[in-house]
Amino acid sequence: MAIDPRLVGIWREEQGFHNIQEIRSDGKEFTVSSNGLFVIDTTKNPEQLTLKDSKDVRDRVGGTPGTGILGLWNDRAYMEPDGNTVHEIYYRPDHTYIDKAVSGPLYCPQDTPTTGDYTVTGGVNEGQIEHKSLLGIFTTNGSRFLYRLIDMPDESGTLVFSNGNNTVTFEYDPPGGPWVYHRLP
Repeated sequence: MAIDPRLVGIWREEQGFHNIQEIRSDGKEFTVSSNGLFVIDTTKNPEQLTLKDSKDVRDRVGGTPGTGILGLWNDRAYMEPDGNTVHEIYYRPDHTYIDKAVSGPLYCPQDTPTTGDYTVTGGVNEGQIEHKSLLGIFTTNGSRFLYRLIDMPDESGTLVFSNGNNTVTFEYDPPGGPWVYHRLP
């Protein structure tokens, strides 16, 4: 699997939500999202993780209390009225995570969980968290690309670099583009 080295880097989408994308040398593309400040209330039983910017509250359902963000957390925003968990995120010690629906109206056994990397800065129970969610894997052959999405059919097309390789335009087959990324410093 080859990738044009000019594609490796941090990019901002021109369309849509103007997401920040990271494309790595192995072709993996991640959406980068900073969930901002978090705090873990260790006085609660179970411990509670609050993402301050979204006011999202999660309860620890797995892992060792007092170990910071490591472990399994359910998401209160996605709980059924009877209290059953429908959405979980597992923060692993190797700084990867898996985020998935596990029951309820949003649950579909065929859904692919969100996976990726996370970075925590600050203290054990308070700081900032950034998620990098895996979207798909690019391969290139000259000006042609194949994009293997994690949970959707493969896409292909042509790519054109411009602006000193700081802009890339993806033209999807059948014509569905252009989709433009601009390199970030």
